[in-house]
Amino acid sequence: MRAQISKIAAASLLISSSVFTLTFPLSNQANATTSYSFTNAGASGMNGPTQGQVNSAYSATTLAGKVLINTQGVQEWAPTASGLYQINLAGASGGGGISGAGGKGAFLSIKVSLTAGETLSIVVGQKGSDSNTIAAFPSGAGGGGTFVYKKSDNSYIAVAGGGGGGGGSNTSLLTSQLTANGKFDTTTGSSVTITGGFNSPGGTSGSGGRGSTRLLLFGGPGAGVNSDGATSNNGQGKSRLNGWIGGNASTCTYPAAGGFGGGGGAGCESASYNLYGWAGGGGGYSGGGAGGNGGNSDGQYGGGGGSYYTGTFLSGTTGSNIGHGYVTITSSELVSTTNTVSITGSPATAEYNRPLTVSAAVSQPGKITFTENGRKIPGCIAKIVLTSTSCIWKPRIRGSVRVVAILTPADAGYSASTSAPVNISVIRRTTPR
Repeated sequence: MRAQISKIAAASLLISSSVFTLTFPLSNQANATTSYSFTNAGASGMNGPTQGQVNSAYSATTLAGKVLINTQGVQEWAPTASGLYQINLAGASGGGGISGAGGKGAFLSIKVSLTAGETLSIVVGQKGSDSNTIAAFPSGAGGGGTFVYKKSDNSYIAVAGGGGGGGGSNTSLLTSQLTANGKFDTTTGSSVTITGGFNSPGGTSGSGGRGSTRLLLFGGPGAGVNSDGATSNNGQGKSRLNGWIGGNASTCTYPAAGGFGGGGGAGCESASYNLYGWAGGGGGYSGGGAGGNGGNSDGQYGGGGGSYYTGTFLSGTTGSNIGHGYVTITSSELVSTTNTVSITGSPATAEYNRPLTVSAAVSQPGKITFTENGRKIPGCIAKIVLTSTSCIWKPRIRGSVRVVAILTPADAGYSASTSAPVNISVIRRTTPR
């Protein structure tokens, strides 16, 4: 069954003669809609799932055998039917810190037109790591953003921002989980206000978030679609060009890894402050700013990532999702419901065993079979048809006869279609053979 869009293949039936015209509807045999649910496939931390993890996670789902990994974590999938689809997606939440849980991921629901065979790249954000409690000012890492874009030109269809990490202190906090939540209604990453008049700006126009204007004591900023977070001892989240990897401040003694999808890692901005663990920003269309310290024993939350969409907006929520992100793609509506076709010149009566021509016109190529009272008509079985076909029918049943055309489309994305019956009275033959 072809995914997402239910389609109906139309067939019309013509019986030669010139008595009158009938009009009737085709039976409405729509395919059931199909949903495709993309997950982190069991992966966690800074790196996304492998082909093996995806194969295992989707083995009993509608995605079995349909997702390819060329770059680790980037799930490639193509719809098999063109039409309108509903896409629901959520960014991942940030890791928890001393101040509490990290920010929640943003949620978006849109309706958009997709083209059959066009490969989409899907990045499912992964939750940021919780704080390493041994670190000084232990904070959470940023959650990864969730991204859907076209592989051919890297144009973005939808992005849901990830949450920033929880703060590393309960003292002098100027931020909260609200700052850390992924934002659905702006492309800009959240900025972080730090004591002492300092701040860590969120990214704008697809850029990564920034570190503290104090120039020290801050974590890893989140990535945007166009660039990594600002440099922070490799704790910055990475953008598409660098594989969407979460940040991990490698020379910090107690780092916490950012979530795949560009989440910033919790840690230190340089080896000089290697015992600290400041919060990471969330990944998103633009990345969240890093958490940091202004010299007042404060350890602020990381900023949440921004979101983006094309198509028609259906709904959205800031700070909606806890845990790893997700993407669900579903056909949003039937392309067609009931079609109407005509039989032109259909005779009210026909003579037993006297040849008539029966014809069918179709909306989709396939094979046509004609029946009389449910029995297949010899010579009129599984006839290949592109737009129309005909065959010779010699009525074999006297009395009331129902003639039907049945189309089996060549494209499995279309359901079989059976025309409404043509009712004909077959009488004894009155002319010589």
